[in-house]
This record gives sequence, C-alpha cells and structure tokens, in this order.
Amino acid sequence: MAALNFELKHYQSAALERYEEFLKECAKIGVTQAYEGLTGGDYREVPAIADGTPYVCLRIPTGGGKTIMAAHSIGISAKHYLLVPNPMVLWLTPTNTILEQTITALKDVNHPYRVALEKQFGQNVSVLSKQEALTMTRPDAEGGACVIVTTLQSFRRTKADGEVDPEGLKVYQRSGQLMEHFSGLTDDQISSLELVEGTGKPVSSLANLLRLHRPMVIVDEAHNARTDLSFDTLAAFNPSLILELTATPELEHDTDKNKIASNILYSVSAAELKAESMIKMPIKLTTDPNWEVTVGAALDLQEALEKEAMLERAQTGEYIRPIILFQAQNKNQEDDTRITFDKLKAYLTNDKGIAEEQIAIQTGGIKDLDGIEITDEKCPIKYVITVQQLKEGWDCPFAYVLCSVAEQTSPTAVEQIMGRVLRMPKVKLKQREALNEAYAFVASPNFSETANKLRDGLVKRAGYDPVDVSKMVQQQKDLTITGGGDAEYISDQIDVSDDESEVIEKRIEDLPPSVKSRLKYEAGDKKLRYVGSMTKQTRTLLNMAFSGISAIDEAVDSLFAKSNNYTP
Repeated sequence: MAALNFELKHYQSAALERYEEFLKECAKIGVTQAYEGLTGGDYREVPAIADGTPYVCLRIPTGGGKTIMAAHSIGISAKHYLLVPNPMVLWLTPTNTILEQTITALKDVNHPYRVALEKQFGQNVSVLSKQEALTMTRPDAEGGACVIVTTLQSFRRTKADGEVDPEGLKVYQRSGQLMEHFSGLTDDQISSLELVEGTGKPVSSLANLLRLHRPMVIVDEAHNARTDLSFDTLAAFNPSLILELTATPELEHDTDKNKIASNILYSVSAAELKAESMIKMPIKLTTDPNWEVTVGAALDLQEALEKEAMLERAQTGEYIRPIILFQAQNKNQEDDTRITFDKLKAYLTNDKGIAEEQIAIQTGGIKDLDGIEITDEKCPIKYVITVQQLKEGWDCPFAYVLCSVAEQTSPTAVEQIMGRVLRMPKVKLKQREALNEAYAFVASPNFSETANKLRDGLVKRAGYDPVDVSKMVQQQKDLTITGGGDAEYISDQIDVSDDESEVIEKRIEDLPPSVKSRLKYEAGDKKLRYVGSMTKQTRTLLNMAFSGISAIDEAVDSLFAKSNNYTP
C-alpha cells in the first residue's frame, strides 16, 4: 500500500516555520538573541540544562495535532541546527498509552508520522522503544535518524519520593550489548561520559550512549515535565536541543517557587483550529439542577445527532456515530445518594431502555474501552461512563456530547473530559451544521457559573486563549437542531380537511427532533414550511409519516424540489 499523503494545516506550517527560523538564528546569533528577536519576550534558561541549549515550546491547544508537528520537527532540527544526516532523538511521551500509540504510528511506513520522517531521511530511520534501545546496534545509532520513544518517568533513577527506581536504573547500568558503541572514542568524547569507577573507561550504558550523540529531545505534554527532577533527568543526556509541545505550557516564572516559565515560540488559537476544521466549535451548554432531566436532555440530543449523522452519510458517505461521554460522581460510603457510575448505568438500562452492549464504563478497575476500536462501524458503543478521566490518549472524534452529573468544582475535572468532545471527525467540516458543534449537559442550577468553569478549564487545561473561549461556550436554550443559515421554503395550499390538519400536526410532533425542528405546518392557510435543503431520506420519512393523507405527498415533493433547486 502506498504511503499516505498528509498536508500540514496552515497553522502547523506557520508554527514549524517559526521553529525553523529560530534554529537558523540560533546558529548565527545564539539562543537568547534569536528567541527574543522573534518573540519580543525574555528567554529563560532552565535549571540543570547547559546554558545556550535551545529549549523552546510550541503551544498547540487540545485537538491541534501536536504529534505530526513533532515528527516534522526532527527533519527541521537536523537540517538547520544539528547539521547531521543521522540525528539521535529522544521522544518523551506523558503516558504509556500514548507511548504505545506513538511508537506504533512511527513504525508504520504508511502512517503520516512515519511519512514525515522519511520525507527528510528516506528509509534510514530507526524507531525504538526503551527496551529496544537497550540493545541497539551501532548501525541503528549511526546509520540514519534514530528515534527512541519512551516516557520521562522510565528514565529516572529515582521516584518522586526519592526511592530508587529499578526500571529507570537500567538506563544507567552497564550493558554488554552496547559495548560496541564505545570503541574508538576520542578523549574529548569520553570526557562527557560517566566512567566505570576507578578506570578511564566509559560505562556501556544507554545514558552514556545518549550523551555521546547529544540527542534532540521532544517533550510531549511538556507541562508534566517542569520539576527539578525532570530537568535533572533531561540534563543527564546532554541534549543538543529540547522542543516542548503542549497545550498548557508553564506561564508563571518564579524561581522562589520553582516555577520556570516555558519559552513559548509560537501559540495557536482556537480560531485557527476551527478554520482548519480541527475542532468542533462552539460548545453548546445546557444546565439543569435535576440530574435525570440533564441525562434525558443529553439522550434526546444524541438521538437528534444520530439522525443528522444519517443524513450526513446520505449526502457525503461519511460514517459518524455520535457518542455521549457521561461523567458520574465518585463513590462515597457516607453518601449513598451520589450518582455513581453503576447507578448511572442502571438508570440508562432500566429507565431509558438502553442496551448494555451500547454502554462502556471506563473507570477504576473497569476498562471496557481497552482494545476497542470505537470508530469501527461494527462497534455498538454509543455511551461511555467515566468519573474523572478517560484512559490516557483516548481520542474519539465521534464523541459529541459531554453529560456530567458530577460536581464541577475545578477546571481540571472539566478539561479531563471536555477536551474529548472537541476533535472533528475526519478533520473536515460537515454538511450538517449540528455535526460541526460540541455539546455539554451539566447537572447544575447555575448556567453562568458552569459556563465560566468550562471556559476556565479550556484555558488552563486545554490550552485555549481566554479571548477564544469567551466565544467557545454558548448557551443552548433548547434541543432544536437546524442547519446554519438555511432558507425557508413554503408549499402551495394543501387540500385537506380540518380533521386531517389536526392529524398532520400530531404526526409532526412525533418526528425526530432534527426533522421536526425544520418543519412547520400552518393550519390556518394549510401550508407546509421547511427550513434548509431537504434530503431524499427526509422526503421518504415525511411521506411515511403522513401516509394515508394523499394530498400532502405533493406538498412534500414540492418542498424537496424547491429546497434542492430541482424543477418539479
């Protein structure tokens, strides 16, 4: 199978162009002047990292595609700063789940991440896990680009509590399989390495191997790696440059509090993501103090979105299965009134008649999503229940609705799930306007307070600008779904009796919300009005709904023709 083509979005190209310009300037005038000249801000050196080492950040909000940018950054770094055809790269992910996803993609020759590497280095690319790196050959290390994907935690000698970490120690311990890398070294090369005690010989460790090659370090979700322990760990590998990619860089700079602000080289806005169809926007928020009402409203909205998804598929062929993410409350033995995940599931199955196979629970010891390809058409899951967060790295563009019966007490609690409903399926604007937006239903008596917490979470945890989020969260006063900016079409007068008019009005009330919101019957003048372009599926649905009232078929067909500019 031929490799996939992947064209960068405009904002991704702009961010990488800024990064390239920065590296070029670094080579000419140094890191500090290059950064301050491009940004107008102060460049801040980082503790433990050698002065003069470029350490900068690209700020990309949730849903912006950080990983593809990281893949492209390697070629840019090798060409314009490292000046080598075979860079050593240490790619650090925040969790093991994201680690597995990243390394699988980078090893797949048909994946856009791998294509980005091969664009610069051809097939001379080695992608290794930490375990594979502990036994890497010299040709792997020197023959081309060598990318080691791991977590920062797995490279630490000690844990956060100061205890020795046996797994992290492996990086620093002698390995007979790495001995070939340390033959024929110059005195200058050896001087930067850790030596076997009492000798002048370097320890044949992975840590020393990295020091020898002075790797480029990529730090994904870099806000998780701003502690002294993290800086010390990075410094141990003598990096040539460090690139952070995160939605939420550290903004506060106060050395007395051990706060070191990231050197933000480029920031991407929500407007840029929306313009490139990367995210669903705005987020329509509905609140109600009654949790059952909140859940019911979310279910109604999901049903309406399903209808829209069916119409979208009829128009474009794209398959979408709108999913609700339910946030339940934590268990508390002293409070049996809390709406825990098991109570919520029981309510959905017993009171709402939802099949168990359509519900997945992802919390505590229950991991129903593990091993599930949720975007597969054969997957039945439409409802996911969690408490605080979904498993790391779980990204599902089909997630359209957040429904929370939990207390929204912090921005963190909101973002952990809110960010999951922002990604746009296929990164492409949909024909049905309702499928371009995200939805939140929160059991709360106060809309303004809830909206502010959502906005706060989007700023502090998802990386969006305060100016952006003021427009991102909007009140949804009812469940009406209509096409944006669509015209209204009116039929000729329908020859029906008053009794038939009453039947028509009743049958309209029984229509799906996505159709009912577009259709109106005026009993006074006996005319149908329809908003937007009527699809063939809607026409068939209406013909079936009004079966037995033959006079209305002509009116429906007329509206179908008018709304699609067809000649009847």
